[in-house]
Amino acid sequence: MPFRLKFRRGPFRPNAFAMPCGTIVLTDDLVRLADDPDMVAGVMRHEIGHVIHCHRRRQIHRAGYCDTGEFSGG
Repeated sequence: MPFRLKFRRGPFRPNAFAMPCGTIVLTDDLVRLADDPDMVAGVMRHEIGHVIHCHRRRQIHRAGYCDTGEFSGG
């Protein structure tokens, strides 16, 4: 699965999250507050793990947001 990296600017707290489609989103505050690039890389590795293991898809499915099986998670 290809990954996409997006940055979000705005009144957010430092955060990162993974979308089911493989998009990893980092807030500008997270990048700005990181002590060095390795910290940002560690966050990215963590979020990639969520995508690889389909964590977000399973959360969506368990929460009942999808009845079609489209997000079955596998």
